[in-house]
Amino acid sequence: MLLVAAHVFATPALVPIPGIVSTGVGLSQGAIDVNYLLISAPSGVPANVLHPVVICQTVGCDGGTIPAFPFWSEGGGPVWAADNALSQWVGVKAIQYGDVSANAGPGTGITVGDPTGWYDFQVTFVLPNQQALDTAHISGLFSADNEGEIWLNSTGITGCYSPYCFQDMHPFNVTTGFVIGVNHLDFRIYNVNQALGNPMGFRVQMQGTYEVPEPATAALWLAGLATLAFLRRRKAS
Repeated sequence: MLLVAAHVFATPALVPIPGIVSTGVGLSQGAIDVNYLLISAPSGVPANVLHPVVICQTVGCDGGTIPAFPFWSEGGGPVWAADNALSQWVGVKAIQYGDVSANAGPGTGITVGDPTGWYDFQVTFVLPNQQALDTAHISGLFSADNEGEIWLNSTGITGCYSPYCFQDMHPFNVTTGFVIGVNHLDFRIYNVNQALGNPMGFRVQMQGTYEVPEPATAALWLAGLATLAFLRRRKAS
């Protein structure tokens, strides 16, 4: 009986990694996604932009009538992979519509865009012990306008370097490079220069898990959430 009890106690359970959340999940258009922190951005991005926002994908989401670019293209050019219930495109601006100042009439699908250069959006999560470290796994899909890289704790994992990366979702899988305690997963997005402006954006659809002994599941998961909340408060202050 004691052997059976010991075996039951040691049975591992798979739990989600707190903080590993898809972009824009459950949020309305224009809402701030506080799960991702803007670590660095090119000159021209306002200093008070700390988190990305869900980019408009429908006509009239700002009260106007101009079609939502880059989810829509009047000329039939390449557009962003469509949002779904599992993830949405986010960026530093919610509205990317045609703009008269770019010598383009409303509805042409041309935008003033965002500054050219690298943007770094970071997700922070905690692995509480060696078992979590040994069994941690993050996988999913990502896309970027124009190019994107994924880094874990300052080590490159994968990237998409086509100027049209945004047309598809690209798989990624992370099983190594974790540390016990605080970890940082970075999505680095490069926005190329275009004469009439170019919108930046990225989309991540991911899940992360690790194993814990069954009786400790709730306690460890709640401890991870508490640590993550503390780290976010400290970064925001």
